[in-house]
Amino acid sequence: MLKLPYINLLYRMLAKYFDYMATTPVHPDVLEEMSRYLSSDQLFANPDSQHLLGRIACHELSTFSKRFCSLLGSPNARVVWTSGASESVNLALKGAATQYRHAGRHIISWNTEHSATLESLRSLEAQGYIVTLLPVRSNGLIDLDAFAAAIRQDTTLVSICHVHNELGCIQPIDMIADLCAERGVLLHVDCAQSIGKAPLHLHPGIHFASFSAHKCYGPKGIGALVMTDPNRKISKLIDGGKQQYNLRSGTIPLYLIAGFVCAVEMAIKRYDERQASIRSLFQLFIDKLDARISWNGCVQMRTPYNINICMPKNIHTNQLDELKQTYSLSSHAACNPHMTSHVLDAIQRSPAEQARCLRISLGLHSDQTTVLDLIAQINALVHVNA
Repeated sequence: MLKLPYINLLYRMLAKYFDYMATTPVHPDVLEEMSRYLSSDQLFANPDSQHLLGRIACHELSTFSKRFCSLLGSPNARVVWTSGASESVNLALKGAATQYRHAGRHIISWNTEHSATLESLRSLEAQGYIVTLLPVRSNGLIDLDAFAAAIRQDTTLVSICHVHNELGCIQPIDMIADLCAERGVLLHVDCAQSIGKAPLHLHPGIHFASFSAHKCYGPKGIGALVMTDPNRKISKLIDGGKQQYNLRSGTIPLYLIAGFVCAVEMAIKRYDERQASIRSLFQLFIDKLDARISWNGCVQMRTPYNINICMPKNIHTNQLDELKQTYSLSSHAACNPHMTSHVLDAIQRSPAEQARCLRISLGLHSDQTTVLDLIAQINALVHVNA
């Protein structure tokens, strides 16, 4: 049992945590749900075992899979449980490209995609596939006309991020899905940041959607690839057993899936309530940030959970370091070890500008008092260097 002073310290730290797009803390209800499965003397068995306890675990797994797909508005879909969104992206892109290579080897994506997508595409290029990486507009949104013009007769696959992990932009995935359906092209959507941050109802033209639990108050180490057509075939990545429709070998961690589904259910059930609260905090940044501070990414077509800004050129980067440590801020995605970001490169931010960028992401423990304090400190840096 945690002692009260430690709990109070933890809550004070969480109030100043503004890196929710990197990861979220596990929600207490999710932890309780996982603990129930971890401590059960009936729900620990391997779901692929043929004895009674195995069949009980298999029934639980099937129930979770149906609940998960139904929550996404695609009750007849097939879900493959993975280790996270990166694995799901790899499985979708490499699995689909390999399976349908006879139909064409041309793949379309964008230059601001997550590294899991870009590195998967580089791997496919090395195998002889042709990849077109389209530029985004300066506001981070895609150009639909340019996309339509890029589709060729041999285009078999398109990959796009729904809610962007750095810029917070929300791409028009339904319009993209309609276009892909008209042209007979498979569509993968990276939905790692979608749950709880934007409305999501899987369009039937979205063939593959990848998800991650730790972006929505679930545990790390569990993700999902949803295939809206349960009969769709793709090639597997991992050799081993024949679990999960022979698409993903390995013993299935039922307790992690239980936590994931619990987190998704809470996010969807409380979406409107949380959205109203977060939008009011987001509006504070709109209204109160110094006018000399510029935004990265479209301000209108974005999740209110994300604020990405560039400080004026008279700000010294060492002045931002203390702010980043105090409020757990970042300049770009945590998965990027470099000083600059390919995403900020894509929207024409120079290396010097990128050093002055801040990604602020809101979440469950964000409150008005702390947000106002953060805004005041950001503005103070601008004023003192004016």
